[in-house]
Amino acid sequence: MGSTLGGVFRTMLAAVLLVLLLPVLVVANASEWAARTVIDDRAFATTAGRVMDAPALRAVVADRVTDSVVDALVTDPITARVVATEILGLDAQASAPEIGAAVRTRVAVALDDPAVRAARDAIIADIHHVLLGVVLSGDGAVRIQGDALVLDTGPFIDRLATAVDGRLTPGLIRIPVADRTIVLARAEILETSSDALSLLDLGRILIPIVAVVVALAIVGLAHRRVRALGIVGIALTLAGAVTLAVAWLGGEAITSASADPTVRQVTSEVYAAFLSLLVLQSVLLIVAGLFIALAAWLILRQRQSSRRSTTVAMP
Repeated sequence: MGSTLGGVFRTMLAAVLLVLLLPVLVVANASEWAARTVIDDRAFATTAGRVMDAPALRAVVADRVTDSVVDALVTDPITARVVATEILGLDAQASAPEIGAAVRTRVAVALDDPAVRAARDAIIADIHHVLLGVVLSGDGAVRIQGDALVLDTGPFIDRLATAVDGRLTPGLIRIPVADRTIVLARAEILETSSDALSLLDLGRILIPIVAVVVALAIVGLAHRRVRALGIVGIALTLAGAVTLAVAWLGGEAITSASADPTVRQVTSEVYAAFLSLLVLQSVLLIVAGLFIALAAWLILRQRQSSRRSTTVAMP
């Protein structure tokens, strides 16, 4: 009687641990990914910088800067004439589209200027600090304004203009504050992201260990261990699939954090770059789970065949 109750208790405990295993595996997978990409300063800066160097995003940035500069020049005919004739080499009566085309060509080249790249990297670093919950000083290009994280593109455009031509001194092209300020994300989204990353950072060492211990405990407690091993394999497969689903939903939330189309495109490309490692980890988790489940199934089939053979061979 006691052994029967003990077996039932072990089976129930194994079932409870199996229910816990799936979320633990998902968090362990996400923690490992976050530690190797988003949380690490160098990895974050390298990945974001590489994405920003892609031709498509360089074109987006060049277009955005050009639109801001041309809009400002249209409202200041005197400065527009000086810029067109003395800097861009155009006729004094050059139209806005002609000025825009000339500005864009020079901006695209100036994006490779070391000072411009340093300004861009500083913006990336500030955004990363906000994601990690670091409070910014408030006097930089990236800052919390009201209930939103905003980017003041003015300093970056000034640096870019100087790289285009030394005569384009800061403040020469006056872009209204409303036109140069971009809302990157709302405060509540940033808070949620920061809290999630903090939890993942805290659990990046402990959670994987817990996942291994729970999986071993399930197999050790189960009455039929091979079958339990197969179920653990299925749990691994489900964890990989759930992680991919959560990552997709997270991407939808992150890319919709800003109403600005430029920010949405840049965010989407950067998120996709970071997501590539998580996708790889999740696929490996799915493959490993399927392999374990298949191995357990083959062992069970072999045992069943052996028992049938033994039964038939008996007189």
